Amino acid sequence: MSNLALRIMTGLVLLVLLSILLFVLPASWVLGSFVMLGVLAFHELFMMYKRGSNNRKLHDVFTLAVMGYSMCLVSAMVALWLLYQKNSWLAAAMFAIVMGMDVGGYFAGKAWGKTKLCPSISPGKTVEGVLGGILLVCIGTCVVLGQKALPWLSTLALVLSTAAFAVIGDLLESWIKRMADVKDSGSLLPGHGGVLDRIDSMILAAPAFYLGIQVLYG
Repeated sequence: MSNLALRIMTGLVLLVLLSILLFVLPASWVLGSFVMLGVLAFHELFMMYKRGSNNRKLHDVFTLAVMGYSMCLVSAMVALWLLYQKNSWLAAAMFAIVMGMDVGGYFAGKAWGKTKLCPSISPGKTVEGVLGGILLVCIGTCVVLGQKALPWLSTLALVLSTAAFAVIGDLLESWIKRMADVKDSGSLLPGHGGVLDRIDSMILAAPAFYLGIQVLYG
């Protein structure tokens, strides 16, 4: 099985599990799942820290980066839970934005990617890929706005700002992996790497989305 096929299959399984979690299972299961997700992510982060801390030249910078990333990870888990408590559809919307950026970015980058976004941190990420992700997310947002009575300008601004933070979160994890000299944060998810590789985009996107919801809609 090719890596792309494995990546798609794993992604579909995760999508089904996420849908069941948000819309079928009770809140206690959701909370437990978020906690378990955080524990797995912290474990991968700790293993990367153990590997990267051997580099004396980058030790202090790497330590500060991991500490800051840890706080962002906690904030993301809290934001996810608060979004779910408000409305499970809000949590689903945040996941949809992040997934849209990942899917659109992956395929647009494969098809048209030429201009490197930040080659010193993430050589595989391209400007065209990011634009492809933004385009997919905007199309999805417009479809939703056509069905719901929501303010267009503020909703699009919220979605685009969340998408921007998703890209930054992705680059932040790539920076930490580069300092730790690892390709993936783990190997738990076939075709995707580790848990952090799958949730890196939402580390900053989830808190940003929650704060935007609070400011715009209360």
